[in-house]
Amino acid sequence: MIPGMNLLSIALGVISPQQIVLHKWVSRSKNALGNWVNTYAPGVPVEGSWQPTDTKRYAELGFDAAKDYFTFYTSEPVRSLKRGTGVDVCYRDGRKYETAGENNWQTVDGWQAAYFVDVGPE
Repeated sequence: MIPGMNLLSIALGVISPQQIVLHKWVSRSKNALGNWVNTYAPGVPVEGSWQPTDTKRYAELGFDAAKDYFTFYTSEPVRSLKRGTGVDVCYRDGRKYETAGENNWQTVDGWQAAYFVDVGPE
């Protein structure tokens, strides 16, 4: 492969992209009860390729085998947990998902693989 060649863009020209509604994490603050509460930006539709993550990869990625994970290939930056930040969340088909990791090729090829964990109904 040639660095800078956006494979995701090529693939989405052949297969139909799927859409999620992405809410980017903004901040975290304490509410009146003293509990930490995350604040998210309004949701925006984001296109990419949504695929189940192969369960054989769960252990190497540090995922809980009792949960369901999905990989979303997209050109939109998606944030997973980093020190001092929260995770982005998305909604798809009546379910809520939180980011659980990423494989970021944004600076090289203009896309990334974001891992999402299913956290339940909306």
